[in-house]
Amino acid sequence: MFAHIGKQVIKNINSKVCAQCIYSIQPVSNDVLKCSLFGQKNIVTGEIHYDSGYTARKDVMMCGQDARYYEARLGETVPTNDKPIV
Repeated sequence: MFAHIGKQVIKNINSKVCAQCIYSIQPVSNDVLKCSLFGQKNIVTGEIHYDSGYTARKDVMMCGQDARYYEARLGETVPTNDKPIV
């Protein structure tokens, strides 16, 4: 729990956002965002099941909290400081 310090406290304010990465597969309707870097191929059908962005960011062996493999889409910006945009 955070102590009230008179300022807004937002975790991960400067973290890279999966939805702005070139490897993200944008969700269709109610689906979740997927990452095209991680998944598994069905050896019978050839269908590829991609892992969710959430799974990739939670696993340090994948992209992890630091977004190790993140590459910004053209026109997207990456946070560069720890000051929130107001």
